Amino acid sequence: MAVLGTKKDFESIQFTLQRENDHLKAQNRRTLTHMRRLCESIKTAPSYKERGRMGSGYCSGLDKVTHDKCNSEGDGTDDRPAADFQVLSVRNEEAELQEMIEKLKDALSLQIKPGQMPSIKQELLHTAGQVSRCYTDLISKIIEPTLR
Repeated sequence: MAVLGTKKDFESIQFTLQRENDHLKAQNRRTLTHMRRLCESIKTAPSYKERGRMGSGYCSGLDKVTHDKCNSEGDGTDDRPAADFQVLSVRNEEAELQEMIEKLKDALSLQIKPGQMPSIKQELLHTAGQVSRCYTDLISKIIEPTLR
């Protein structure tokens, strides 16, 4: 009698573990699909420098606002230093984010030279570490502030 109870318990535990395993596999596939799409969008996104060359009339919203603010005739008050500081701060942050995206693109390219065959594993581990750090930085600087 005790053997039957133990066998049923074992089968129940096995069934539960199999169901959890299937759930984790499905979740992992969704996560990997999302990461692949994200990586592809990062790889195909033009860099900041390339966007500037796309057209001679190209001007980002920030540059337009700055240009309009600096060239408009004010009411006599001089708030340029505060505005310039804010613009400089935003530009520095944008440049930092663009640099992180470039590093992430470089890390995802995985270009291994023929002479480096013995150290491929080290190169891949280093690249994986770079991708993880850049992705974490990207999330903390872009996604988390937009969720607030």
